[in-house]
Amino acid sequence: MNGCFNLKMHLETKISSELWNEIRKNYSDGTYTDAIKDAVVFLSDVIRSKSGLEGDGAALIGQAFGGASPKIKVTKLESQSDKDIQSGTEFLLRGIYMAVRNPRNHGKYTDTEEDADAIILFIDYLLRVIGKAKSQFSMAACVKTIFDPAFVQNTEYANLIVAEIPQKYRMDVFIEVFRRRDEGDRNRLVHFFRALMNSFTAESRAECLNIFSDAIRSTNESSAITNIIALIEPKDWQQLDQISRMRTENLLLESIKVGEYSWKTQQCTDGAFGTWSRDFLPFFSSKETALRVLINGLLSDSAPRRAYVVKFFMYSLPALCSTPSDQLVKRIESALRDGKQEVFQYFEAFTMFPEEYSKWTTPLANALTTFQPKAETAGIDEDVPF
Repeated sequence: MNGCFNLKMHLETKISSELWNEIRKNYSDGTYTDAIKDAVVFLSDVIRSKSGLEGDGAALIGQAFGGASPKIKVTKLESQSDKDIQSGTEFLLRGIYMAVRNPRNHGKYTDTEEDADAIILFIDYLLRVIGKAKSQFSMAACVKTIFDPAFVQNTEYANLIVAEIPQKYRMDVFIEVFRRRDEGDRNRLVHFFRALMNSFTAESRAECLNIFSDAIRSTNESSAITNIIALIEPKDWQQLDQISRMRTENLLLESIKVGEYSWKTQQCTDGAFGTWSRDFLPFFSSKETALRVLINGLLSDSAPRRAYVVKFFMYSLPALCSTPSDQLVKRIESALRDGKQEVFQYFEAFTMFPEEYSKWTTPLANALTTFQPKAETAGIDEDVPF
């Protein structure tokens, strides 16, 4: 009795606890054939759960492990050896049903404890192989993860998500998530799209940029354009379709032209759309036009216009023009003599980086040193930046 108990406990320690729980009663009672059938039933349940299929027997195995794109992949299916292992696993599982389960279901069969041990240990091995396998990619599950409110907004998390998407499905995921972009949080989607596009080949990346181009070319709504350009890395701006790019640049610059900001309320009262151009300005088709628009705003007689440029486009001018022309220097000096506080604030900030911005600060040095702020008219303190 003790010897028998020890043998049974020995099997328990050799297989997974989940499988043991399924066979324990019949195995402990000595009804070994039923214990074997219990093990096969458990195996079937695991395969159905992992594959999402509802079949049974050899048909289930064929659907789950066979074909060019099996539901359950035990290898990466890249080499011939990988494919042989996949096929071999399929045949082994088919054998379990054809040579083990079916005879015991369809006829009188009596198994010894040794038979049960051998078969159950083998089924446990197959369960471990299946447990390590990857199921077929699920678009629905992937998209759900991307739009998950608990999506962690950092590059590492986004890279982990992308790594789980098979290479051949990544463009499909891009198209589906982009199509549904208005459903998700913009900041989360930015992390995801950046990670996904960085995983693409140059050809696939170009395809993505064509999709962006088509989308921004077909809309005039600033919010819709904003949701698209937020997903584009500044370095890719010049890779967009030229018509789409120039059209969008024009819309952004038109918004900048009317931009206003209130220091008192700390709100952008007009031109919010134009602020999205800041990181893209160095890559604009016409830097000269962008430079003129910003300079006109900064030197404007309207304090809210000047405040807008200071608030949202600090340090943008050198990115558009490395060295100011003599005519531009004279215009800036004139604004400084007029006591325009925002103009002083803008260029005074450049002096904190003397080497980087010396071509701007050097010709303005005297005007900045002798600057005297103009007394503000009572009642418009919202235009004063301090």
